[in-house]
Amino acid sequence: TSIDPSFRVTSTSVDLPLWRGLGRDVPAAEALAMLADSQTVASWEKLRTGETVPYPIQMIEFTASYRWVMLAGEPCTDVGRRVKRVFANGATFVAGYCNDMRSYVPSRRIAVEGGYEGRTSFQCFGLDHSLHPDTEDVIARGVEKLKNAI
Repeated sequence: TSIDPSFRVTSTSVDLPLWRGLGRDVPAAEALAMLADSQTVASWEKLRTGETVPYPIQMIEFTASYRWVMLAGEPCTDVGRRVKRVFANGATFVAGYCNDMRSYVPSRRIAVEGGYEGRTSFQCFGLDHSLHPDTEDVIARGVEKLKNAI
């Protein structure tokens, strides 16, 4: 199979809703000491004080049936599978840890179940909340937007 040497790249940002009130907060100075750069610090401040957080999504389409979708954070397997279902044909490679890392990215199932991945991993960043169960749907709509843009 030959691959056309041209490819298309697109990106978007969606606003992921936060799920507040887990009951623990690490002092800001301690949490900021764990962070690497000013963009991460700015993102953390938005997480600490906002109702939503911006979430970057990128896509590279190599052919009509082969693409990469890049997500921030550590998306759980359910989220990766949901992203793949956006595309009816071909192979879709979903990569995490792209452009930002704030914690796990839970699916609805994992967010509702709770536990470390679903509810408390944000505490490592000094936050008392996690991503809302609607996160998976918001990401899928963002990927659908990228699919339609190409």
